[in-house]
Amino acid sequence: MFLYREPRETIASLIEGWHVGERTGQFVTFRNLPRWDRDVWCLALPSGWRAMKGRSLAEIAAFQWHGCNTAILKELTNMASERLAGLSYGALISHPADALAPVARLMQISPDAFEWTAATLPLSASTISPPRAEKWRLREPEIAPSIEDVEPLYRQMRKWSAHY
Repeated sequence: MFLYREPRETIASLIEGWHVGERTGQFVTFRNLPRWDRDVWCLALPSGWRAMKGRSLAEIAAFQWHGCNTAILKELTNMASERLAGLSYGALISHPADALAPVARLMQISPDAFEWTAATLPLSASTISPPRAEKWRLREPEIAPSIEDVEPLYRQMRKWSAHY
C-alpha cells in the first residue's frame, strides 16, 4: 500500500518536525553530519542531502518529500500490480472506512472490518499536532517557493494511485 500525501501538508509537517527536533531531539536522525551547517538532521536523509546546506527548512522539507516519494515510486514499479494499492492521506483522514475499502479487498478481508470514522481514527505516533483541514496554510508563505518543484511528482503519484 502506498499512502501518499499532498506535498503542502507534508512539507508543513516536516518543518514542524524539524523545529521540534532541533529543540528537543525527538526527530533527530543524525548529529554532526560532515560538511553540514546544522547541528542535526531530522527525519529522512535522501540521497543528495548535502545540496541542502544553507537552505531554508521549507526547502529541506520539500527536498525530503520529493526524495522519499521518488524512491517509493521507483520501488513500486518493481512490484506485481496485483499486490499494489494507492491510498490518499486526505481521503484516509476524512473518510477512513471508504478509503480503506480497496485496501481491505486487496488484503482479502471484509471492508466492514474498518469501522473507523474521521473522529476515531488513531493519530500517528509521530503526530505533533492533530490533522485539520488547511493546517498547512500557517506555513504557506514559507512553502510556496518550493511547491512548483514538487508538483510534477505529486501529479505522477496521483496518476499512479488512480490505477490501483
